[in-house]
Amino acid sequence: MKEILVHILVGGATGLLGTVLTGALSVWQKKQRHDQLLALREMDLKELELGDSVLGEKIAAINVEVAARKGSYEDSRTFITSGMALNSGQRWLVTIVDVVRGLMRPELTFSFVVLAYLNGISEEVIAYITTTVVTWWFGTRPIERLYGGKVR
Repeated sequence: MKEILVHILVGGATGLLGTVLTGALSVWQKKQRHDQLLALREMDLKELELGDSVLGEKIAAINVEVAARKGSYEDSRTFITSGMALNSGQRWLVTIVDVVRGLMRPELTFSFVVLAYLNGISEEVIAYITTTVVTWWFGTRPIERLYGGKVR
């Protein structure tokens, strides 16, 4: 019993370490992307200072595209959020997809534990790996919320 508790604690520590490393990598990637975008903006400003008329046309075209995409996004959002846009069969299918998507992590964890147990892997190893997986998976959720996007 004592060995299983030790493995659970070590698994939790491993999961937390994975969460921290995943979060640090995400922050570093976002900083790299921010620096890249900043450099691109500086190049854009230099082109603007040169008075390139082609750039003005490009900006106008981009603004038109942005407006069109915003409208398309709003249309899509309205379609997705309004139940009236989907018939009953489509709503049923969307519900099934959401249920399957929501059960993916728990199902993978449960399947691993069952397969490991059936293949004779020790309870200590099962406890360690299960704790690591659950801690890491649920540890990434606050990071996703904190940084407003998926952590990959």
